[in-house]
Amino acid sequence: MASVRRFPVEKGTAVLWWLGQNGFLFRSPRGLTLSVDAYLTNSVQALHGDRLGLDLNRRVPVFIEPEELDVDYFLCTHSHDDHADPGTISRLRQESVTLFGGPGLTCAKYRRLGVEPSKVRQLYAGGRLEAGDVTVEGMFALPTDDTDLDHLGFFITFENGPGST
Repeated sequence: MASVRRFPVEKGTAVLWWLGQNGFLFRSPRGLTLSVDAYLTNSVQALHGDRLGLDLNRRVPVFIEPEELDVDYFLCTHSHDDHADPGTISRLRQESVTLFGGPGLTCAKYRRLGVEPSKVRQLYAGGRLEAGDVTVEGMFALPTDDTDLDHLGFFITFENGPGST
């Protein structure tokens, strides 16, 4: 994580790192770091694998342990455990995160997992979160099943960089 925080990001660009699954880290030129769908454990297998009789183990190793994750904004697209990972959320240093964002069911999950309610921000399709040199806009996303109809996509814009108009 230290190498992510030290990585130079030139003006007009952005940098991203893949965390496995659908998880990513984004870093802006001004040093803002966001995570999206940071699934940093194998909790889905532990929570659901035996019950469902399926192999739900991760297919790639964990690159950053939840305790080491150092982000300003922790965002999740929906509340499924492989996106809003209870293992990651409960183990990360919540006090160092400025804001936890996502759709309604995800925000309820954050609060259940002990995130300070003042740090939780519900995002909507068409809603915007402006943070330093980054803007996150919620976009409609079609759910894959009926267990969580509260999905979002994120359109992330970096000041004078990728995604800006």
